[in-house]
Amino acid sequence: MLKRLINFIRPKTSPPTPVQATPRQQQESRDNQWPDMGNLPHGCTPIDTVLNTTRIPGTNLEIGTAARAVETNRQERIEFNKRHGLRAGCGHPLFSIDQLGGTCFCCEFESLQLLSQGLISRSQAEERSLYCVQCASYCINCFRRICASHTRLYQCPDGRFIPLCLVCHEQLTHKSLLGKIISLITGK
Repeated sequence: MLKRLINFIRPKTSPPTPVQATPRQQQESRDNQWPDMGNLPHGCTPIDTVLNTTRIPGTNLEIGTAARAVETNRQERIEFNKRHGLRAGCGHPLFSIDQLGGTCFCCEFESLQLLSQGLISRSQAEERSLYCVQCASYCINCFRRICASHTRLYQCPDGRFIPLCLVCHEQLTHKSLLGKIISLITGK
């Protein structure tokens, strides 16, 4: 009795019926798409293209802007502006050279390992080794430039925290642990 009541109350749903799009609908949807810089619609004539890019020193990567002006068959002028950037190893986008913080030696080492295994391309390895200004840091011990993800804070005996790279942090942590064990054994 309860099952009958539930089936009576539950709304009857039927599976959705598939609808085939006509060629005219497909053509209209393509015509309504806004053109982009590289995909000009029929009837547009390119007038001018301006590239303003900067090569990142020490890499084959470029960042900057591209602008293109086209004229439609109705004598309308359309301008396209596109920023060309990249995603740094820290995860932040870089669109100008002023946003670039540097190259992290830890990220560069990891990227070179992936490159040697054939898992990423050379340009991807170069992108992964860069970091932005927001994530810029350096090791106080060896003075290498590192990103925020490879910075470890080490607490000095006087209570201050100093930024270190992974290698220096491991060495100082090992030395302090070894010093604590020796002082425990000797009783000093």
